[in-house]
Amino acid sequence: MSALIAVIASEKEKYEELAEETKHEVELTDIHGHWAKENIQQLMSMRAINGYSDGTFKPDYPITRAEFVSILVRALNLKERSGVIFSDTKNHWHRT
Repeated sequence: MSALIAVIASEKEKYEELAEETKHEVELTDIHGHWAKENIQQLMSMRAINGYSDGTFKPDYPITRAEFVSILVRALNLKERSGVIFSDTKNHWHRT
């Protein structure tokens, strides 16, 4: 996660502008008192990361490959490319 924060920090100005334009507060129920709360909130305001639909973030859970790639795609503003598919993701959530 530290490496991811460093990558996103390199694009900080662009994301600060976006954060100001799209400021939204999402109250995550499971980050209060967590050591990474401020980082999580900052990355959420940059729209680089999202919480889960149940209002949690699960900060101590392992991150999946699909979640990591989704974060990188949003953080680096990458465009979708068709034809690049992992063989073990045919019915995975990120494909829908």
